[in-house]
Amino acid sequence: MKLPGGESVQIDPRKLVDYALSPTHPVGKHKARLFASRLGLTQADAPALEAALRIAAASQDATLIKSDAWGQRWQIDFMFQFGALSAMITSGWIVPADGSAVRLTSVFIARDPG
Repeated sequence: MKLPGGESVQIDPRKLVDYALSPTHPVGKHKARLFASRLGLTQADAPALEAALRIAAASQDATLIKSDAWGQRWQIDFMFQFGALSAMITSGWIVPADGSAVRLTSVFIARDPG
């Protein structure tokens, strides 16, 4: 199943630059370290990650994780290639119950199976 509204998602650039790819964010630095070591991604590469997230939201299969009064939480896993490196990325999305735009809530490198 595809992400409802996946063709027109909102991705706050700060979620990527100031959190997921930030080596100094108190929580995000752990994600940033993985993005850097597995893919060579830094804060300067946020546009490439954002573009991949937009493509995944519009085209990849999504899994409904949870539904509550605030909306539906969806997950999309997709393979991301950056240069010669690649890794499975997990992205979280909310489809708000109030009908507002679908938003990125989380992004990280998926755990290796096993």
